[in-house]
Amino acid sequence: MRLWTIQPVEVINILERDGVFTCDPEKSKYYNDFHDAYLWIAAEMDKRNIPHPDGLKLPLWAWHTRDWKHKKPDLRTTGLGTPGKRYACIEFDIDDKNALLSDYNSWHYVLNHCWLDDSQTENEWNTLCDWFNSLKPEEKAKLTIESWQKIFDVTKRKNDWFTNGRYIQATFWELQKDIITNIRYFLTWAVIGLLAELLSLIIIICKLKRFITKTTITLFASMVIIISILTNFAGLVIANQIVPGFTINGIGTYIILTILFAICTTEVSVNKN
Repeated sequence: MRLWTIQPVEVINILERDGVFTCDPEKSKYYNDFHDAYLWIAAEMDKRNIPHPDGLKLPLWAWHTRDWKHKKPDLRTTGLGTPGKRYACIEFDIDDKNALLSDYNSWHYVLNHCWLDDSQTENEWNTLCDWFNSLKPEEKAKLTIESWQKIFDVTKRKNDWFTNGRYIQATFWELQKDIITNIRYFLTWAVIGLLAELLSLIIIICKLKRFITKTTITLFASMVIIISILTNFAGLVIANQIVPGFTINGIGTYIILTILFAICTTEVSVNKN
């Protein structure tokens, strides 16, 4: 199957040097917070006889599906890493038997040690919650862990209350250099996705130019640029105040960074061959 893993650019150096990359728990950002959940899914991989190289404690993560689509993540969106940091989106083909798929949204029940119910409507959820809350603590604990098996059902389903299979993640033990098919470097920033969507809207409007005057298009484009610049400036100001170790000195630096973040993003594609 084809998967995409988002990793710091330093991982590429490790792959070039060693030919393989694996998870180091000491460098795992959320290991201390979600220790039990990570060990649980590692144990589930072992139960399914996914080949487990000696000495590895935690698996790696990758994307299989985002927003119902099995394709490369949109690198302009948020949530792919720390804003302002460079990452590599590594595309690779892995044998099905070497990876375990699970529903990303349902995975959060494991992370938060919550019971994953079977409700399909809000009324069902209320009824099931009343029943679950009436149980003894030891019964709740047992049912909670048993319910987590549902995260491995990645069948695409959706109704007004319930969604499954919209976002699918994959866990695997090691990333080998020879299975990589493509690498894309990108810079994450919260407003880049918004700007891209607004620019797409401008293109659509331009295609409808027979209904809209050139003056209208110019005014709209100017408005988009101004909003983007102001949004980026506000983001930099907030980051300067609340992010530890992030400091901007001088109004000139603010202006330069604001313009850069408002008008560009970086994406470089490197083919395997």
